Amino acid sequence: MGVLDNRSIVNKTVKKIGKANWLHKNDAVKFDFAPYLATFKDEELLTDVLAIMAFDGMDFTDNLDYVTQMYNLICIGRYPNEEERIFKSLVSMYAENEELFTFDNIFEKVLSAFDDKRIVVEYFDYLLSTDEMVDSRDDLKFLSHVVDYVQEARQYYVDDRALFVSAIKLIKEFAQASYYDEEDVKKIVEARLREDRKANGIYEIDRYALAELDQKISEMTDKGSELATIMETADSTVKSLRSAVDGIRRDVRRTKEDELHDLQLRSNGIIAKFESTYSELLSQERESLYTERESLMSDMAAQIERGKSEITTASDNIAKRAALELGHINSAANSAIERIKEIVSNNAEVRKLLAEAKTDDDFLARLAAVEKMASQIPGETPQIIPGPKTSEVVSTEPTVASTPIVAAPTIVIPKIEVREVDPTVNYYFDKRIPFGERFARLTEEKEKDVKNNGTLYHEKFDDAAKIVMVGKKPLYIYGPSGTGKNHMIVQLADLLKMKVVRSGYISYEQEVLGYTNSSTGAYVPSNFYRGYKYGDIIFYDEYDAGAPNAAIALNSFTEPDNKDYTFPDGVTIERHPNFRIIAAGNTKGNGRTQAFHTRSKMDQSVRKRWEALFVGYDPKIEMSTLKGYQNWFEFASNFRKAIEELPTDDSSRDDIDSFTTRDADTIRTYLDDKVFPDEKIMELEIVGTKDTDYLSQIGEQMDKMSFSQGGKKLLKTYHSVCDSRRGK
Repeated sequence: MGVLDNRSIVNKTVKKIGKANWLHKNDAVKFDFAPYLATFKDEELLTDVLAIMAFDGMDFTDNLDYVTQMYNLICIGRYPNEEERIFKSLVSMYAENEELFTFDNIFEKVLSAFDDKRIVVEYFDYLLSTDEMVDSRDDLKFLSHVVDYVQEARQYYVDDRALFVSAIKLIKEFAQASYYDEEDVKKIVEARLREDRKANGIYEIDRYALAELDQKISEMTDKGSELATIMETADSTVKSLRSAVDGIRRDVRRTKEDELHDLQLRSNGIIAKFESTYSELLSQERESLYTERESLMSDMAAQIERGKSEITTASDNIAKRAALELGHINSAANSAIERIKEIVSNNAEVRKLLAEAKTDDDFLARLAAVEKMASQIPGETPQIIPGPKTSEVVSTEPTVASTPIVAAPTIVIPKIEVREVDPTVNYYFDKRIPFGERFARLTEEKEKDVKNNGTLYHEKFDDAAKIVMVGKKPLYIYGPSGTGKNHMIVQLADLLKMKVVRSGYISYEQEVLGYTNSSTGAYVPSNFYRGYKYGDIIFYDEYDAGAPNAAIALNSFTEPDNKDYTFPDGVTIERHPNFRIIAAGNTKGNGRTQAFHTRSKMDQSVRKRWEALFVGYDPKIEMSTLKGYQNWFEFASNFRKAIEELPTDDSSRDDIDSFTTRDADTIRTYLDDKVFPDEKIMELEIVGTKDTDYLSQIGEQMDKMSFSQGGKKLLKTYHSVCDSRRGK
């Protein structure tokens, strides 16, 4: 290697760390890197090592030999990438506290004790994070004894992780003590080794211990004899008790059979009385219903006869009035059925009979006969609904759309909307007022809400409000799950003082236009119809999961010049000036993605008519949500960033099970109420049901990121939970 190679190494290192932080540039230019490059065989790796040392202000000319020795011990070529990553981590720790590695050959001893070199990294990382154990050379002496323990105890552990945990416990014991001299430390280490040997079945037994053990065995033999005697006595007692219990069981069975026979006789009498009373009531009400039906039908026929001359000129209006009169008939019939129910519920004798019969299983069979008899009555048929212990007679609730009592042809009367149309234009939609004034007033109301109630608004809220206020195109907000899209629409409606009619995705065009009942010919209006007429906000959630052909039904209503529409009932309705359409989804409308497999591709004619607004995760909302828990906010932000940086073969990936604002709110609740520790929260809200390979990829990305001390602790918790998931 020559000067040019040295210069290449220096230039690359300066470029990596910045000229301002390069403390030994002149020394580096004169330094001969050739022997070290021959060892590392990778110029990029050597420059990374020099950069790590320079960042911590370490003089490489004094320490590069030791670092090269570390490289030869760690990187043996079996797993180059993993070993080089471990080597870089150890170099960074060595630069932070070189004496921790060199004192009494601690590094070489630890390296020889653990087969898994990742445990070596964790060991030194723990020592550096435990500040009180590396403050003085006395502390290093204690740590040297710990390393001696690790080397000695290695033969008693088959798992590096278990040995590591045992060493950490010993370090914590030293750290918590106010003072130990070296002799005390040796005694503690020896005591720990004795425990390890015992755990492996190795005992230090002398003749006195054997004598004591023999005495204990004799005592146990005597106690065993006593126990055998007690068990024989207990067995005899159990046999006696079993015989007594069998006798009691036979007596109880005979008593229950007698009681059941008496109850059967009394129930038969109660049912007979009930049948007689109920039949009489039904007969009376049936006669009353027939009388009222005939009277109402006569009145209806007279009114229709009087209106024949008007049918030819105003058939539609007469049909509506006729339907209204039939509604009166149905209402009267319904009232009659209500009277039957009232008589049954208010009749003391009937209630008494029901109360006496409620425990009889045969009662249901008797009521079945009553139901069969009652089914002969025209109109509503009482239903007998059995329960586990009681039986009730319940009449079907009649509605204006149910089968009428009268024998005439069924005519369904659509429910009449009692709401009045208010043509007043919402202040925020009134184009006679300059847009700037209207938006300033909305902003003022929003700021009052923030000040008085501490309400949080998404960073895209103002954009959504402006699109809705202008009203030229309907608003389509899309983005990952849990970003607060639905909540944003509720906030906007509250500020606009408008009603929101929520619907799911559109599967059929009838959900927009309404439909005609095929059996009655009556028009059944939709929620969209009422919003169009009365001036509401129609909100379609999960809009991109609907049927593409059905969504085309909205095209006629998204045209800015659309002033009215003739619905399937033939009535033309004027579009209310306050009417707005808003939809929300997870995709851009291009079809399914890696995260949302069931989403449909929207027709081009549909997409062109919507104003699409992307709503992602708002960091300020999550920061406010996790206020007071900075470590969790830092970890969550890096977790999402790691997911976004993962390579993917699907260019249309919108979101792959990322961290959401909804997750942040749940974590805040768990932390505030102290429901779960960090490990359980990590398992529930971060790891969840994700695939183990996916979790490993995320973890590798986060290992490359910068964390505070608290963030590093949560990252370790993440790796621990993931290892547990993989069965490690």
